[in-house]
Amino acid sequence: MEESLRKEVEEKFLDFLSYVMAILEEELSEVDINQIDDYLKIAIEQPDLYEDWLEKIETAPLPDLDKIEKLEFSDGIHLKILYSLKTPKATHFRKIRIKSDGEVQERDFIELFKEKNGVKLKIRFFFDIYGNLIFEIQKV
Repeated sequence: MEESLRKEVEEKFLDFLSYVMAILEEELSEVDINQIDDYLKIAIEQPDLYEDWLEKIETAPLPDLDKIEKLEFSDGIHLKILYSLKTPKATHFRKIRIKSDGEVQERDFIELFKEKNGVKLKIRFFFDIYGNLIFEIQKV
């Protein structure tokens, strides 16, 4: 990927991330981290931010091809492809699955690591099809 395009994609990503981080901080302030067993899922209605997600995240070209996996099933070969944009603050991942019948499934999510009250957390977030911002918080 051309460096100027990569920089533009990264700037849009970090701009979007700053809005979500403010929401995340507010949500984390209301959570007792010690109460999390496996993981905690938080859903928040954010239809306005969903438009930015579509514009700045889902349509962004991602520079790094992390993995291509070929899986054989009874109906034929399926492919799993993982692209990413890594920054010091977070990583944007795009998983693409191509089934043998040609069906394509695409999923974008952002993953980051954070510490709260001495507890390290892995946080993944994405939007569902209804425009809800979903946080999945897990202790590491």
